[in-house]
Amino acid sequence: MVRRRKAAATIAAAAALSLAFAGCSTGSDSAEGGEQTLTLASAVDINSFAPADSRDAHYVQYYQPVYDTLIQIAPDGEYVADLATEWEWNDDQTTLSLTLRDDVVFTDGSDFDADAVKANIEATREGTGTSSVAFAAISDIVVNSATSVDLVFTQPDPGIIRQLALPGGAMASPDSIDAGTLADAPVGTGPYVLDEAETTKTVQYTFVRNDDYWNAEAYPYDRIVIKPITDATARFNAVRSGEVDGATGDAINAEQAEGAGLTVTTSPGPGFQGLFLFDRDGTMVPALADERVRQALNYAIDREAILDTLYDGSGTITNQVFNPKSEPYDESLEGAYEYDPDRAQELLAEAGYADGFSMTIPEPVYANLSPLLTEQLGAVGITVDWAQVPQAQTNDEYLSGKYAAVWYQLQSSDPWQGINFWGASDAPWNPLGNTDPEIQAAVDLIRTTSGDAQVEAYRALDTLFVEKAWFVPAYFPDAVYFSTAGVDVDAQALQIVPSIANYAPAS
Repeated sequence: MVRRRKAAATIAAAAALSLAFAGCSTGSDSAEGGEQTLTLASAVDINSFAPADSRDAHYVQYYQPVYDTLIQIAPDGEYVADLATEWEWNDDQTTLSLTLRDDVVFTDGSDFDADAVKANIEATREGTGTSSVAFAAISDIVVNSATSVDLVFTQPDPGIIRQLALPGGAMASPDSIDAGTLADAPVGTGPYVLDEAETTKTVQYTFVRNDDYWNAEAYPYDRIVIKPITDATARFNAVRSGEVDGATGDAINAEQAEGAGLTVTTSPGPGFQGLFLFDRDGTMVPALADERVRQALNYAIDREAILDTLYDGSGTITNQVFNPKSEPYDESLEGAYEYDPDRAQELLAEAGYADGFSMTIPEPVYANLSPLLTEQLGAVGITVDWAQVPQAQTNDEYLSGKYAAVWYQLQSSDPWQGINFWGASDAPWNPLGNTDPEIQAAVDLIRTTSGDAQVEAYRALDTLFVEKAWFVPAYFPDAVYFSTAGVDVDAQALQIVPSIANYAPAS
C-alpha cells in the first residue's frame, strides 16, 4: 500500500497569522518609519551559513531567516508544507516523491526548482553538517520536472522527513553552492536576507526583509537581529535589560525572571542528558564490558539530586533514551534503575569489582556537575579522574575515541535520527563502534517496518538499551525561554529554541 502524506497548505495559516498581527504593537525597538525589529540572543555562534555545514538545536535560528526548508515543522510538531507541497513514499519505502512550489525564487534572482533540490541535497550529503549522515542513504536524486523530484534510498530511512525540515534540508542558491560562498554570504529563498553591512561576526547578525518573499504575511518583523551570547547569566541580563527580546533561559533563574516581568516559557526538552558509555567492549576500562557494571552505574546515579542542582528540578527523570513525547517512549521502563547505591555495590561485587575501579571522564560542560558525580560514583567504589577539555574542542575531544565515557546531552526528539546519532554501531556518538547482535537486529527491524509495527520495534530496542544498560540516561531538561513583554513567543515542540516564525509583536 502506498503511504501518502499530503501536507497542509501554509497560505491559509499565513492569512490567519496576518489577521492576528493586525493592530499589534511593536515588539522590539522600532526603526524609523515604524519598522519592527526582533532582537534575539543565541547561546551559540555560527561558523558557517552553508546548509551543508549546518547543525540543528540552537543553530536553527541562524538559518531560518535566510532559508526555507523543503518541509516545515509546526509549533505542535506536525510536518507541514514549505517548499514542498506534497510528499509520498512508494510501497517499499525506498523512494520519496516531492512536489515543489512553482512560484519561488532565490534572492539572487534564480528559480527554485527540482534541479536546485538535487544540487542542495548532493552538497549536504557531502558536507560536514549533522544532516550529512542522514542523507548518506540517498543513492539517487531523480529530477522528473521543475516541480517534481524523487529521492531514492538504498534502504528505508524512517527519519528523513524530519531531516528535510531541519537546516540540512534548507535550500540555497545552486550558484552560491558552486561558488563556495555560502559560509559567509547565504543566499536562499527565505523571508529575510543577511545584511552584511550591519553584521559583525561574533557580535551580531542582522537580517532584513526579503521584499519578494512568497509568504511574507507569516513573518511580521522587518528586521531580525541575532546576538551570540554564550554565557547564560549574560543572556538573562540581556533580556532583563531589554537589550534583546528573547533568549534561552536557565531554570535556576526562572523565578527571578518572572519577578523582573519577563515571560518564562517552559516546554519538554528535545534531548536527554546522562553518561554515554563509549567503551562497552572494555578496551580502556575492562569493567565496562560487564553488563552488571553498566547496570551498577545506572543505580549509582541520583538523577533527582542532579536535576535539582543543575536545573532546579525543571525536567523529566528518565531511565531511557527516547523522548517522553515520542511514540517509542515506554512508560513501563521508568523506575528500572531507582537510585540504589547498595544495589550498585552488589552488582559490582558480582562482576568481580568489589573494590571498585577507576575511569577517566572529561570534565562536564555543565557547572556544578562533577562534584556530584564524584561523590555519587565514589560512594559505590568508582573513582572518576576528570580530564580537562577546552570547551571549544568539546565535540572533537569527546568523539576522538580517547575516553571510555562522557557526560553530555544529545537530542532524541526524532527516534530514528537519535539511533543514527548515538545508538547504531556506526553512529558518530558511538566512536568505538560498540555493537550487540540483539540491538543490531532491533535496529534493522525498525528500518523495515512502519506504523504500529515500527513503534513496537522501537520499544523492543528501547527495552534492550535499558536491560543491557547501553547508556546511563538521567533526565530530559526542560527547554526554558525568557522573553520581554513586547513579544509573544510560541514554544516549538521538541526544539531547544522557538522557530523564527513563532515570534510576533505582543498584542
